[in-house]
Amino acid sequence: MNSSDAKAFLIATVKENASLTVLDPVTGEVVNAVTVGVPGTEVPHEFALTADHTKALITLYGDADYGRNNPGHRVAVVDLVEMICTHHIDLGLDRGPHAIARDSAGLFWVTAEENNCLVAIDLRTDDIVRTIWT
Repeated sequence: MNSSDAKAFLIATVKENASLTVLDPVTGEVVNAVTVGVPGTEVPHEFALTADHTKALITLYGDADYGRNNPGHRVAVVDLVEMICTHHIDLGLDRGPHAIARDSAGLFWVTAEENNCLVAIDLRTDDIVRTIWT
């Protein structure tokens, strides 16, 4: 697609079907939905985009929003061009991934609420390259 064909879309996480969903901002209609987790078990919470907006990283918080939660430990990676979930990054013992943001160096920082820490993910290697305890 060239830039003259570009169209604005809204992207949202939907817990009910564990998806990253693309919506038409004018009509509100679902344009596409990519399953990133498991409904009722591993639901998406928040996401961040790569600098070129071709990929999204989505935190899979656990099975609940609040209160009693069986925390998740993965971050989904979606190719926004092909609209497929390409893989998941396992956070190991870090549980309850919630907030996510990309820094100026391209690292993705994820809060792991169960462990009271932030982990930095390098998407080029899918490795956790730093942990900060809060």
